[in-house]
Amino acid sequence: MAAEDLQRTLTDLGLEQYLPNCLHAGFHNFQSLSSITEAELTALGVRLGHRRKLLRRIAREHQWPDNRPLPTSYSELQEHRNSVRRRARANINPESIEENYYALTSPAQSQPQSPSPWSREPSCSSDSSVSNQERSDSTRLQLEDVLRTNSRLFPIAIDEKDSSAKEREKVFRALRGLDNLGIQIPAANNLADQTLESEQLLYDVTPRVPIGGLSRVGSSSEAGAAGGAQQLHTAFEAFLQSFNHFLFFFSECELRQSFNPHEWTSDAGLPIDIYLVLALGAKASGSQVVDLQNEWYRRARLRLLSEDCEENLWLMRVLLLICIFEIDDDIDISCRFLSAATNIGLEHGLDAPELTMNEIEEPARSQWFLLQPQPMGIRDLSDNSRFMNIEQPPLLSVHCRNGRLVQMSIAALSNRLREILNDRGDFANHPSPLLYKAHLQALDSWRTELPVYTCLRTPNVEDSRMISPNASYGQKTAILNVQSLFLGTVCVLLQPALMAVLQDKSSSDETELIPYARRCVLSATILIRVCDEIVESRYPFSASWIAQHFLFNATLVLVADMNRSNSRLEQFVSINERLECIQIAQNMLDQVSSASPQAAIVRLFCRAAGISDTMKV
Repeated sequence: MAAEDLQRTLTDLGLEQYLPNCLHAGFHNFQSLSSITEAELTALGVRLGHRRKLLRRIAREHQWPDNRPLPTSYSELQEHRNSVRRRARANINPESIEENYYALTSPAQSQPQSPSPWSREPSCSSDSSVSNQERSDSTRLQLEDVLRTNSRLFPIAIDEKDSSAKEREKVFRALRGLDNLGIQIPAANNLADQTLESEQLLYDVTPRVPIGGLSRVGSSSEAGAAGGAQQLHTAFEAFLQSFNHFLFFFSECELRQSFNPHEWTSDAGLPIDIYLVLALGAKASGSQVVDLQNEWYRRARLRLLSEDCEENLWLMRVLLLICIFEIDDDIDISCRFLSAATNIGLEHGLDAPELTMNEIEEPARSQWFLLQPQPMGIRDLSDNSRFMNIEQPPLLSVHCRNGRLVQMSIAALSNRLREILNDRGDFANHPSPLLYKAHLQALDSWRTELPVYTCLRTPNVEDSRMISPNASYGQKTAILNVQSLFLGTVCVLLQPALMAVLQDKSSSDETELIPYARRCVLSATILIRVCDEIVESRYPFSASWIAQHFLFNATLVLVADMNRSNSRLEQFVSINERLECIQIAQNMLDQVSSASPQAAIVRLFCRAAGISDTMKV
């Protein structure tokens, strides 16, 4: 009866010629045949085409997936074909199927067995290695294609169809120099000297200087060399202030130690990532020498084509730098580089849930974008209660609604901050009370409509806390990020007013700036108090980069305001409260990282202001 079942199945498939061999090998019913392995099929002499038919029937009977052929790719097909040929040439006597069967399935057999790809049991064969190799090859091909992407900023198209030796040699020379393709990169010594009028920020550790022309090797002009060093330095500082402080591309301490603009005045042999740092910095600083930043970018792209990659994290960081440089020129090309960087990270397991940002050194955080919400279906987030899922409206839960409100609040504040930074370039040297008033009215109007979920409590005599003790982890996250961003934006807006009051204490014209300077100091004080209260509730302060950034700014505002203690001007906040807030902020920055550059800068400013002796260590 069981043999009839096997005979009927093989007859339906047109494989009845294999029935005697199956019975002789011990497969007396279809159920036993369902566990057959590749080695057993080889011993039975089943051809590859017939083998596929049989395995498809087995898959359907067990309701296994039937949406792809067997083997799954040409490379796997070739491997199966070669393995079958090798086994067929072994010492197998066709006259004794049973003897061959036991010879192939013996534990002493040196050659590893290759079970069916549809087997339910975990396979010890090379299927996983083949799959990983295919994925690696696919990523490598995608990377090669992306690196040769032609854009307006990198107008070099390489034809992949040129396969002759002559054309390959032409492409190789083109990667070393552009003369064979007829594309001329503007020489830096032909660029007109430009002067960049950059705003004088309150927290510049190194003073900014006017931009001069980029000098070349062998230049005998000291002025030209100084101008080139100044230009490199300005682009370098602009990159750190505009990108690195929140994207964590590099360790700022190590990057500053390695950066020497006097030795790097000739930019002929800079590292690839430094080229991109300078290009992005020049772009962020608003430099009018557009050809110079594009030249740095092109040189980085050419070097990336002709040189071997150092390691995966380095390559991901470089691809992301290119993505940001191209993003406002061609969003499609930018997305291609971001996708390539993401695929490299996914291939090497950098998106694993156990890989947390706190356990990684700062320069290795270049894979930060892997931990951001990706398209649905790639990877589940460990905690998505405060993220908005736009693919599953409406907002069915309170957590989803609150998460949506927090995201909308941060987006609105980010737009306000962007407008303020754009306007600060116009009135940094000449503070404008009219602009201050307009921006503050917009910010205060937005704050009145802020969701209660993200609002602070009004302190009173009985309870001075600004955050409810019953607040959940999610609500603390929302309050910390939204309030830090709001109060920090107010500080950024009003910093020029405070500096104008501190620098010119005798001018009567500065009296109208006093209310704005007071608002700046009070906002900084409240921001530090909010962060301190959050930390006291055992919230991991290191989880919020927004709060860390604006806490650092607020601390320097209070340090700068300490100059008022020796003057007759109005004291916005008492000296003791300012000293206490500065000490609290310094302790929080130290807790985030034992080698925090921000905490070190705060100490330097305190020492310069002469208040380090009055603070507790």
